[in-house]
Order: sequence, then C-alpha cells, then structure tokens
Amino acid sequence: MIDIIEIDGASNALVDDIRQMIEEAKFLPTFGKFKVYIIDEVHMLWKSAFNALLKTLEEPPEHVKFILATTEIDKVPETIRSRAQRFDFQKISEKNIIDRLNFVIDAEKITADSGAIELIAKLSRGGMRDALTLLEQFSVDKHLSLEFLQNTFSMIDDDFMDEIIEILASKNHEKFAEMIEKIKTQHIRSENFFEQIILRLLRILRYVWS
Repeated sequence: MIDIIEIDGASNALVDDIRQMIEEAKFLPTFGKFKVYIIDEVHMLWKSAFNALLKTLEEPPEHVKFILATTEIDKVPETIRSRAQRFDFQKISEKNIIDRLNFVIDAEKITADSGAIELIAKLSRGGMRDALTLLEQFSVDKHLSLEFLQNTFSMIDDDFMDEIIEILASKNHEKFAEMIEKIKTQHIRSENFFEQIILRLLRILRYVWS
C-alpha cells in the first residue's frame, strides 16, 4: 500500500535520509487514515539520524505512525525507547518454520533432500524471513541440496558435536586436541564451530528441562 512505507535502517542511516522521511511524512495519507513508516533495523541509524528522528517522535503529526523494528534493542538510544511503546516478539519455532517451508516448496514445485528443510530451520534461528531467503538462495534448479547447505555453512554432525561435548566435560585435553586437529582437516571455521556447539548445548538443556 502507498501509505505504508518500509525503510531499511542499514542503508538509510544518515541524518539526511531521516530528514527526507520526515519531510515526506508531513503530507497526508492517500487512502487510509494514517501514514505508517516502518524502519527496519533501526539500531543501524547514526546518532545524528536518531537526533533528527527524536524531534518528530516528541511531536509526531496526527496522521503518522512509526514502527521501529530492531534485533538489537540495546543499541537504540534510551531517548528513543522512552518515547515508544515496546513489543517483544518471540522467535518462531522450528516446527512452524518447517511447516511454512514445506508449503512454499510444494507451491513452487521444489524438491529437497531429506534433512535440508530442517537444517534451514536451524540456520534461520527463529526468523521466517531468513528461512525463506535461505530457501530461495539454495534452491538451485528447483532443488535444495543438503550437502550444498552443509558445505556452505561448515556444519558439524550432531554425533560429532556430542563427542566433543563429552570430551570437554571429562577435561580430556589430549583427546580434545586430537578433535581440534580433525576439525581443521574438515575446513570448519572456528566461529561456526563454537556457534554450533553452543546451539547443541542449548538444545540438550531444553530437552533436560522439559
């Protein structure tokens, strides 16, 4: 709709970008009662841009509503947060993401290897948009390859991760050094390694506590 305007905070982070938005906001909506501005990843705005936005948030036009979306609320200045009504959204469950991905796959006539959809659901970390983006990026010739995904993201097998966790728990430094050398031969990036270990531990803890 013409009265709903979405702005990417990452690519429109300068004060001039916000000033232009504020000038355009002065015009009345074309069809609806309100003009709605959605600023995605608002934490990416520069300090000067936040200052320019603050003046408008203090006295917004009656016909304008602002929706500020962010994944890093701590980076949004308190002066901005104090003038907004805050809603915290929970991440989407892996099951719901898988269900939606299967719906899209059926509609688009995409074939997928066993386990590929589940892996995308894990990689998306509760973000439906990220899951759909991954599906689009990795559906080569209408096929989603599990091996292609695993190689791209340097995924570690769950059994291998469990073995590493057991070694860490037993404080077997010699065996752990051997495992590290094995990981190096698989060209797994260190940041991916630690991230996957942490996610695996969280899944184990959730299972224990449930």
